[in-house]
Amino acid sequence: MTFKKPYLSFILLINSVNFLFAQKVDIGVSIGGTYYYGDVVNEFSPSTARYSAGAFLRYHLGDRFAISANGVYARVSGDDALSTKSTWQNQRNWNFFTDILEASGVLEFNLIEDRNSGRILKNPLIPYIYLGVGAFYYKPQTILPSGQVQSLRALRLSGVDYSDIAICIPMGVGFRYYIYRNYMVGFDFGLRYTSTSYIDDIGGTDVYQDPDNTPFPELTKDAYSSTLANKNPGDLRGKMGGSSFNINDIYVIGSLTIAYRLGKQVGGARGRSFGKAIRCPRFY
Repeated sequence: MTFKKPYLSFILLINSVNFLFAQKVDIGVSIGGTYYYGDVVNEFSPSTARYSAGAFLRYHLGDRFAISANGVYARVSGDDALSTKSTWQNQRNWNFFTDILEASGVLEFNLIEDRNSGRILKNPLIPYIYLGVGAFYYKPQTILPSGQVQSLRALRLSGVDYSDIAICIPMGVGFRYYIYRNYMVGFDFGLRYTSTSYIDDIGGTDVYQDPDNTPFPELTKDAYSSTLANKNPGDLRGKMGGSSFNINDIYVIGSLTIAYRLGKQVGGARGRSFGKAIRCPRFY
């Protein structure tokens, strides 16, 4: 038939493209812990660590480079009462927790070439470093002295109408290990430097407001009532007690990862081969 050759050529082209891209794409999930550094937590305090979960899609550009798209949910928290070095923070007595939804794209550089294709795993352990850019939505909340869980952005406790969307710069290290055929486990440790100082609802140079000049005076009075001293209008609320060291908020995510390489099996643990060789389809 006259259409047979063009049709077969089209099928071969589609199969080739699918095979090419499938061998280069990993899909995975992550679960782990979080840590925050800012106006409230500025010393090591393990009890403020919280949790995260995410998913990612990685495309291998070659043996050394890959790009990945990532989605993460994370919670971070802090409590002035846990500070062991700042009496001023103990008196401010602020607590918060923030839910974060992050989307990012990163460029990964493999410290060992990832040549795991075909039937053999040549380098099962692949350590890497990465750098990227992302955006995140965040929602600071606190437990008021009255016991009520309260969202904070609308209260404008510092008189600032900040955005609930910010930019982050993910950077970090990790590794993946091919445990069986196309399956990988790994660990990822990444720091996010952000474009905001309000993950904790406090900017570095913020001051207390007159409650009557805020959108919700009674809720503002309730929030301020946890502070033990220096809470008159104009008194310092941020900047870690007047410290000259002032940077935007940072959060860290450490995650265990599980991933699967789409497409044909790439081999087995420690270089063992599995299954049959991949052959081109025949049409005749």
